[in-house]
Amino acid sequence: MDSDALFESAIADYLADHFVDRTWLVERIEQHFANPENRYILVTGGPGTGKSTLVAGLTRRHRMSPRYFIRGKDVNTLIGSDAWTMLLTFGYQLMVLDPRLMQSSTLSSVLLTVGRVRPEGSVTLYDIQELFASPFSRIALEGYANITDLGGEFIGFKINRMATESRVIDVGNLEQLALLEPAKRLATLEPNIQLVVLIDAIDELRYRWSRRSAADVLAWLEDCPELPSNMRFLITSRSDDALLEVFRRRHERSLAEISLDVAAEELSELDARDDIRRYLSDVLAEKHIADRLSDPSLAYWVAVRAAGNFLYATLWARAVRQAITQRDDDLLSSLTNISGLPDGLHGIYDYFMILIRELVRRRHGHWSSWASEWQELYFPVLSILAVARDHLSVDNLRDLSGIHGRLDLVLSDLSPFLLRSPSGVRLWHESMAEFLTTFQEGDWPVDPVASHFTMAQRLISRYGDDWSRCDDEYALAHTAIHLVESAAGTTGSVHEQAVGLLLELLGNADFGTVKARRLGIDRILADYIAAEQLFKINHSDQAPSLIDGLAIVVAKYAEWDTQNVPDVLHAILGYRQGADELNVQLLTRLRDTDFLAGFVPDEQMRGTLLIGLAHGLATRMRRTGKSESIGDAYQLLQWAADTVHTLTGNTTVARRLSSIYYDLAYIDYLRGNCVEAAALFQLSIAAAVAAGNSIGAMTTRIVWMRMEVMLDQSRADEFRQLLDSALPVFVEGPHAQRRSMNVHAHQVELAHMIDNLALAIEHLRFIEEDSWLRANHREDLLLGFRARCAILQHEWDVARRHLARLLQEELHETPSGREELSRDLFDYGRALLGTGDPEGARKVWELGLRTPDYAANWYWKPLIQKAIDQLDHLP
Repeated sequence: MDSDALFESAIADYLADHFVDRTWLVERIEQHFANPENRYILVTGGPGTGKSTLVAGLTRRHRMSPRYFIRGKDVNTLIGSDAWTMLLTFGYQLMVLDPRLMQSSTLSSVLLTVGRVRPEGSVTLYDIQELFASPFSRIALEGYANITDLGGEFIGFKINRMATESRVIDVGNLEQLALLEPAKRLATLEPNIQLVVLIDAIDELRYRWSRRSAADVLAWLEDCPELPSNMRFLITSRSDDALLEVFRRRHERSLAEISLDVAAEELSELDARDDIRRYLSDVLAEKHIADRLSDPSLAYWVAVRAAGNFLYATLWARAVRQAITQRDDDLLSSLTNISGLPDGLHGIYDYFMILIRELVRRRHGHWSSWASEWQELYFPVLSILAVARDHLSVDNLRDLSGIHGRLDLVLSDLSPFLLRSPSGVRLWHESMAEFLTTFQEGDWPVDPVASHFTMAQRLISRYGDDWSRCDDEYALAHTAIHLVESAAGTTGSVHEQAVGLLLELLGNADFGTVKARRLGIDRILADYIAAEQLFKINHSDQAPSLIDGLAIVVAKYAEWDTQNVPDVLHAILGYRQGADELNVQLLTRLRDTDFLAGFVPDEQMRGTLLIGLAHGLATRMRRTGKSESIGDAYQLLQWAADTVHTLTGNTTVARRLSSIYYDLAYIDYLRGNCVEAAALFQLSIAAAVAAGNSIGAMTTRIVWMRMEVMLDQSRADEFRQLLDSALPVFVEGPHAQRRSMNVHAHQVELAHMIDNLALAIEHLRFIEEDSWLRANHREDLLLGFRARCAILQHEWDVARRHLARLLQEELHETPSGREELSRDLFDYGRALLGTGDPEGARKVWELGLRTPDYAANWYWKPLIQKAIDQLDHLP
């Protein structure tokens, strides 16, 4: 388990074949690590230049080195390339590397002495309503009881709900738990040790068929919070200026770069070429090779042909070993004829394909027979391997390629290009797949669209009648994505067939149900997101069938996990770019009581699930900013609140009551129904306290008191005291970082309302450094806070520029329903007036008066009207 978490098997593979410690390169990297101004080191180079092997080697030099190898084709759409998965992996790795870096919690010991208790009585040592457990911490409960003559029931530990689901932890909080806080502890424990974070192949994000997500690894790196002084990131990538542009710009002052392409060209004899020569010298020193090849200059001249590419040299070495093992003197002669060796990686691929074809030709001696054998045996195998997303078992490769007779011979001939392991067969390097699918000359161009379709079609033919009997993890993991890839790559008949198969696969839910239970709900949701994005472009009329299939999958899965399904759906779909429509449609379908009853017959379980789903859907509807959606959300929440009371004794549902009341109160607050809002806020607090939810109670108190300050029903100093007392409450829980940020945001808002510059500057500093805002790309919030501080300082032009950026999509004749839009328009008008543009101020303020009454504009509109009246009386 520990070695798997640390990618040890992959690292061992990279270091196994005569690993060359590239001293010149490592020394450069270590110099950058030692420079306190450098936090990020970006190593770029083409395929085969040794980037992954470099990362593997650095794990041996740096004891504290969490590492992440991104493999775009080998991973599911939601797994591997997103920041959440990477951070979770880093946290688990640091637990293995040094458990001291992860806080362990011991709840205070309890000593209970009990006298006589009547037979019908009950004593509980620990009764915890909700316990949040970090995925990287150990929690110990300690209790002692001295009991004399109890006679009734004794309960040692009672935990009504334990929140251990890592998927509901947001990225902003996860980066603190998994990486930043452990780095700070390391600095205290071992001040001279650096925490070196290694991320290999960031360019593999290009294999995502849809657009990049705001939640992917590179997006997180672009907006990464300030790193502790003992932390360094080393990132490898192919040279891709467009992909890396934002990352380079954001970290210009703390970024150092090393280009292996430049090194291979400018320093070839001294550095890169010499590294390859040393590797080849070690290869040629192997006894069975040294007995056949004695030319000492061979290593040098092959290194010259390799032109700085380790993959070239490794392929040549593999072929030499094969030729000697198989006693193929013709092949060995070709490989050692330096004048016949090509230059560059694509050149060596083409060269080897020709050699293999010649081997087949020599074996047959007749043109027609060997040519047909190449097309009937070798080409189908290469076509499948070129698009495979993971290892394929030999049986799988036999079925998918349709080669049932001589597959062993074909694999033997293709062995220089293959990696064989207990997991199966795959192409040895991704660049070979690129060569096969992009090189348009010779007998080996592969049509990736046709290959993806063939693989999916054959997997469905084998398992489609009954997916529950499928024991092939590859088929479950990748069949849907092969169909998406084939449909996305063409518009012809193959596209229509692929779309039809995809609808059949995901529309009837048999496949999805099995995949969700075997591989996890995350993996099947990835398939539906990819398919939904495809259908949105060309087949929007067929999307409902997709939604029905997903609804059945989730409903069946809920039989296993009724309590967590709403939270997991919210975490995976609620804020994922491109999944908004899918989320709303799915939640709407699942709220059909008759539909759900067919899959979750237990009324209590169904009620629990329905309330959670209704709450999630209402939250999404409220955030649309549309009047009708807010009204529908209010009705949905009222239904949820009424339904809670019918589910007696259900602690899971009862804990939701506080947040349901809160959301009802918040909608009344948005509409200006402040009396109704206050009553509901009070109910929310009471429910939170009854459920032992101190975080929920504090959250509600803050919003309620802000409303009272706006109504002059509470004093500003009382609100400040409440906010100060909130920070210790918000130090734990899955959304601690976001809640703490909100406390500082409320302080800045309060300062803006009461004209307190010192208070605003004090808390803006915390907001500027907040990792949650960066991780979630909320530059809009930062602009608003900066603008309010500028207004308090009467820096009108600065405020004007910030607000112009913030409001660039809002200055229309009909204002949007964004919450408190009138506040920003009020400030923008003040900034325009301060820079000498009264007519611009008037125009903006008049727009503010037209903002909708259901979006918390009731406090700001009177202020705007007063400002316009004052403007009318200016001389």
